[in-house]
Amino acid sequence: MEVTKTLHELLTIWSEVRRRIVAALSLTTDIPSHPFVLSQHVGSETEAGLKKPRGMLQDQLGRIDSLTEKTKALNSLVFNLANLHDSRAAIEEARAANAAATSLQRITSLTFVYLPITLAAVSTKLAFIEIEQLRKAKVPY
Repeated sequence: MEVTKTLHELLTIWSEVRRRIVAALSLTTDIPSHPFVLSQHVGSETEAGLKKPRGMLQDQLGRIDSLTEKTKALNSLVFNLANLHDSRAAIEEARAANAAATSLQRITSLTFVYLPITLAAVSTKLAFIEIEQLRKAKVPY
């Protein structure tokens, strides 16, 4: 869970860094057309001087986009691993439940056989006890 939280925080950071790089790139594009630069008649020199920094910013923008995608992929991987772990735990729990069900099935089968026999034996025994009591009481039946 901690890894997912950290990766999520990284996504926020990458987003903020990208926003700032885009702002700097926009600034390097706007500087040569600024009225002050135009009034000094150095627009073309400024444009040439900003070409390399603009290229570097565009390169950094590509890297940030790549890092964002990699971070999203890692976040997805961690999430999938957590799901896999949960699935394994669920499978183990299902196996344990199946074992318990098999045991209960055996008990049910034994009860199905022995309960009627026990009932018949008890009924017969009670009938004999009742007949004995009637004999002792000397009551005609």
